[in-house]
Amino acid sequence: MADRTSIDVIAKLPFEILYLILYAIYIRLRELFQIFFPVTPKSHKGEVILVTGGANGIGRGICREIAKQERDLSIIIWDVNEKAISDTVTELKSTGVKNVFAVKVDVSDREQVIVAAKTVRKEIGDLPGKPKIYFSTVYPAYTATDLTANIDLMMTRYKFLNVIMTPDYVAKNIIQGVLLGKEHVYIPGGNRFTRFLFELLPTECVNKLYDLAGPPPVHVFKS
Repeated sequence: MADRTSIDVIAKLPFEILYLILYAIYIRLRELFQIFFPVTPKSHKGEVILVTGGANGIGRGICREIAKQERDLSIIIWDVNEKAISDTVTELKSTGVKNVFAVKVDVSDREQVIVAAKTVRKEIGDLPGKPKIYFSTVYPAYTATDLTANIDLMMTRYKFLNVIMTPDYVAKNIIQGVLLGKEHVYIPGGNRFTRFLFELLPTECVNKLYDLAGPPPVHVFKS
């Protein structure tokens, strides 16, 4: 006998497929629109960007995407895995990123976050100008939740629909959203896969969908 979760997924599946079809149509129309009205991406030249969880999974993908877009900037990495931090710092420096800093910190531990924040302020104090820091905090600092595990769980529910939802794919969409001036970029949360797609939709469409499904529970990136 199917449990309530299975029944819920099956009941929503036709709507998910419909959303995906409509989304595919929207993407084609958007691409056509952008041919005639191109958007100039935002520049991160000279800025300081802090990426939490930046040595693994999506966080590491974010660092890579940032490095692809701009090298004349400073990237600060917070992560709990010391070896992964070292590997990521080496990789970023090899691409020509101007400054790369790293701090070992568990963002689920508020005390460690406070210490790390002080370390960051001390480190960037020697940088010229007034740096603008971006926080790619996936969850509040006091929440012990692993983002990658959460995504894996959501992808299992709709595996056949989400074969392209890799950490690098999510990271690429996050950076594209930031460069285009979007304030929030979302990934799958507690209910629907399609919420990840909302960050690509016009604001008025998003508001209507929020009325129907509720706002996404996971906040990924705020600039």
